[in-house]
Amino acid sequence: MKHYIKSNKSYSNFAIYTIIFCLVIIFIYFPFIHQQHSFVWEIDGSKQHYPALAYLGIYIRETISNFLHTGHLSLKMWDMTLGYGGDILTTLNYYSFGDPLDLLSILVPYRYTEYLYSFLVIFRIYLSGLNFSYYCKTHGHEGMHVLIGSIMYSFCGYTIIFATRHPFFINPMIYLPLLLVGIDQMLENKKSVLFHIMVIISLISNFYFFYMLTLFMFLYALLRFFELHPKDQRDFRLFFKSFFHCTIQFILGILNSAVIFLPVLISFFNTERLDQPLPDNLFLYHPDYYKSLIPSLFFSTLRNTSQYINTSYLGYSALAIISFVLLFKIRKKFLTFKVVGLTLFIFLLFPFAGFALNGFSYISNRWTFLLSFVLSYCFVLVFESFIAHTNFSVYAKLAILVFVIVEVSIKGFYNNSPLGDNQVSVYYDLGTANNRLTDNSINSLHKRELTSGFRVDVLDRESRNYGILNRLPTVSSYFSITSKYSSLFSRYLGNAGETVTVSIGNFDSRSGLNLLTGVKYVTETSTHGNHSVPFGYKKIKSKSRTLYNGEKTIDTIHKNTNYIGLFSVYDNSISENNFLEYSTYQREQVMLQSCILEKQNKKTNKDVSIDTQVSQNKNDFFKQIKTYISKNPKCGIKVDKNNKIYVSKENCTFTFRTKGAKNSEIYLYFEDSDFIPKNYSISSTNIIAFSSNGKSIYECKAKNSSTLGIDTALLNTGYSKSDSVKISVIFTNPGAYSFKDVKVIHQPTHKYSHYVNKLKERKISNLQIDNNNISAEICVEKNKLLNVAVPYSPGWSCMIDGKETKITRSNIMFMSVPLTKGSHTVIFTYRTPGLKTGLCISLVTSLYCLYFFRRKHL
Repeated sequence: MKHYIKSNKSYSNFAIYTIIFCLVIIFIYFPFIHQQHSFVWEIDGSKQHYPALAYLGIYIRETISNFLHTGHLSLKMWDMTLGYGGDILTTLNYYSFGDPLDLLSILVPYRYTEYLYSFLVIFRIYLSGLNFSYYCKTHGHEGMHVLIGSIMYSFCGYTIIFATRHPFFINPMIYLPLLLVGIDQMLENKKSVLFHIMVIISLISNFYFFYMLTLFMFLYALLRFFELHPKDQRDFRLFFKSFFHCTIQFILGILNSAVIFLPVLISFFNTERLDQPLPDNLFLYHPDYYKSLIPSLFFSTLRNTSQYINTSYLGYSALAIISFVLLFKIRKKFLTFKVVGLTLFIFLLFPFAGFALNGFSYISNRWTFLLSFVLSYCFVLVFESFIAHTNFSVYAKLAILVFVIVEVSIKGFYNNSPLGDNQVSVYYDLGTANNRLTDNSINSLHKRELTSGFRVDVLDRESRNYGILNRLPTVSSYFSITSKYSSLFSRYLGNAGETVTVSIGNFDSRSGLNLLTGVKYVTETSTHGNHSVPFGYKKIKSKSRTLYNGEKTIDTIHKNTNYIGLFSVYDNSISENNFLEYSTYQREQVMLQSCILEKQNKKTNKDVSIDTQVSQNKNDFFKQIKTYISKNPKCGIKVDKNNKIYVSKENCTFTFRTKGAKNSEIYLYFEDSDFIPKNYSISSTNIIAFSSNGKSIYECKAKNSSTLGIDTALLNTGYSKSDSVKISVIFTNPGAYSFKDVKVIHQPTHKYSHYVNKLKERKISNLQIDNNNISAEICVEKNKLLNVAVPYSPGWSCMIDGKETKITRSNIMFMSVPLTKGSHTVIFTYRTPGLKTGLCISLVTSLYCLYFFRRKHL
């Protein structure tokens, strides 16, 4: 009977939590319900999280289907539609591959992914509160105060901001309580299967948050040991025994996850995130941050821009913060949460903490969910110690519950409502995600073209990763785990299409870069206007259609008359170091004539010719600005004696005329750009250059930006037949702009056909791009270097005529092999680096764990 009553009470608490959770969710997300919006954020949600979830479902269903039809389990490891082509596991692990909840995508048809996506946002929040209550239960806490603590934990400011923007950011909130339960079990000298499983799940889901969880677990375990063994603090044998016991189970969990973790770790160390410069100040934030810190503890809002810059979203319940203060009135108890709480509050004061907890890449306080757990549990402790033991009536306890429900509901509602931050406005309309992300001009391309080895470019700077859902290779990429070489390619060549290290929209319609990367088709829609169609493209098709929102548009497809393909051949080569000796605006010309090799002993080839013409230098450019300002004194632009540009209002524009070579692409060149915003909350600005031939948008970063951008850029204003062009420049945000050098570059196109013919001096047949293989038959009339416009990775191997051939990284991000005169069969094969080794480690560890956890004694 006692067991039944206890069990029945647990079911009752579960039911009450579920009911209250649903009421809070309805109130917080009522603006979404009322305006019929989904949880697909139009920035990262539409470009990363939603496509990754949809892709996972398709990938697993196709794998199972192929197995059932062939009887062979074949895992596709490389996909040309991921950025410029990428490893499936390591690219998408950060978003979906490894998250157990996302496995539900297997059961949901592709077109209904949006509804699963929205459901998982709510379900993640629900599980975080449920697991918090489980942690409390293992410590002997049950009742209304646990219910209140669960609501506090689930609906802190971190959740309100991130749950819909980055759904997987809630996963560590789900895992944390269970990991801590496992630590408690181990500190009681027990084996913890729960801890082992949660280490595996946490690590394969997202190693980024696992890093934060690990640091927290270490501090928690250390303090809990001394709290559990106050009389044995000097017994170092017991301490080291517990330490060894916990460490072994932690390491076993890591080793068991090696099949996914090892490949992802290898890939991570090949990203440019590790190469970012140190922040200017690691000891103090901007004064505005400290001014808003105390209010932000209680109310986290995106209008609080000083918190927004460092993602310090707090917004804890007032009762939780008060409880933490009251906790110190209880002497000689709760050491763990007193010390951990104080430590985390101190972390909020110094940038170095955000830098360290963010993996030493940049300053970000995405760890604040940890403080939410601590404060919420402090409420549970204080409630039991001060309130539950007094004569508080049921009504008074209900009043506290109602207060917290109303508090978190109002905070969440304000953030989403048009009456507050109006975050609902930046989310897709309900039921439109699939159509909106796949309804575009590239769908007009024939499916028979998919195997011919080409890329497409959509002239829309807001497009990212559109190739995933449209199943087409593109020149757009936006993934956190991306090879650093793709960013270096953009940076070395001054590509204004790169906005941040991991986000590249396109190659700014530069004909040379499109040529070198195998772009065969360029598509545009009439609704986006004034984007440059690169030189050498011929209009082949126009089509009228109605967009997802009822707007009419005309899609136009242009075909590259100079198309080379993914395979090109070179007579000449130079080293990467020699290549970098050229100016940024000259390097494209060099790459069209010589293959750039990672390691090459030869000096710059004397056959390289530079046709680039400078029509205006820095002095001429600033003379033009000053002349314009004198004629337009109210334009909002001023220039000092050091040629620093001061902009006093938004979207200040000046116009000038340039005269140079006919039949040229015309670039505005900014070297070592610097922007100091007038408003501290602004972390970047757009510089827009346009003419009647086209438009380019360059995102210039401020020093307070948490992301690395591109500091030297070529802004392509389009191809002009005339030698005289009028160019307008827009500075979108107020502040001070400075440049080491500014030039107007005319890039003549009269030699492009010559370059193309040289690069196409090969006969190619039977080109096949299938799963993990790229193969073709190639005939060359003399010794050549074969350059393959597929991203370099140590996972690629090459067989030429049945003989293994070493692959060299070429043209910054691609790969090349030597070809001798004659006909050859070339086969490139891809295997995820570390996957085989990781699988072996996981299998061996799993066998050991079966033995380890079945032993009666440690």
